[in-house]
Amino acid sequence: MSIQQPELESRFGLTEIVMLRLPLVDWATAVEIAAITQIAKADPRPEQWWTMKDHILRNSRGFHAWLRCLADGSWRPRDEYSSEKLGGIDFRLPWCARTRWSAGNFQNVDIFVHATGGTDNIRWESIQ
Repeated sequence: MSIQQPELESRFGLTEIVMLRLPLVDWATAVEIAAITQIAKADPRPEQWWTMKDHILRNSRGFHAWLRCLADGSWRPRDEYSSEKLGGIDFRLPWCARTRWSAGNFQNVDIFVHATGGTDNIRWESIQ
């Protein structure tokens, strides 16, 4: 099941905080990179080729480890803006990472981090 961005906001209260361009070499094995590259270079591309790439990503131990590092703060992007945005997320509260693959790109995956609470652009107000 695929959940789209509007559903993350309306159903789960998660707001997009930051987009990260994550190099495959930061999480994928050589075998995983080869499979993603093969999908990206196919001519014509298979129907719903992005779901094939997502299947590899979601089953990757390296990607699971990267998500844990993201949540515990031991991984930060090189650019200051994205790092600052991630620093404002309280990963103890609900959050998720949504992917986007570019058609011919076999070097990176875009990760959109959505979160609630503890972020710069969300303000909580107590009502009594």
